[in-house]
Amino acid sequence: LSLIFMACLYGACSLQGNFLVVWIVNYLMGCWGVATAYWIASISPNVEAANAILPTIVTWLILFAGYLIIISDVPLGWRWLCWCNPMFYAFVALVKNEYRGTENKSFSGSSGTVIKYYSLERAPGIWSCIAIVGAILIFFIFLADYGLRKLALRK
Repeated sequence: LSLIFMACLYGACSLQGNFLVVWIVNYLMGCWGVATAYWIASISPNVEAANAILPTIVTWLILFAGYLIIISDVPLGWRWLCWCNPMFYAFVALVKNEYRGTENKSFSGSSGTVIKYYSLERAPGIWSCIAIVGAILIFFIFLADYGLRKLALRK
């Protein structure tokens, strides 16, 4: 089902990068979201707390994913949050997949590439980012499993 959805979205948005990369990143991030929700639910004292904690965490991760706040503009004391954020690696993989080797002279009035605008020149490559997102996903699956098996049983 996700493959059909991404195929429709890919065509509707006229994306130019590798379709497989777009689909894999979307699939991994969907799985990460589910694993994160299970983990937060398992460590929360009740449903109301989980419903407050999860959006707060996700909002912070969205802010530091590199799109809303460009990584070069993130204060040095907070930059660590970008490097342990799966949304950052997903964003890097998708941007590099779509814009590698292209010039976009009219992008935000700059004469550089989109990758340069977002300060992603030194960020890992596409497949490295996908591997990192996969590793973070596995870590969160273990957190969710531990939380559901050990912590949730104590409640």
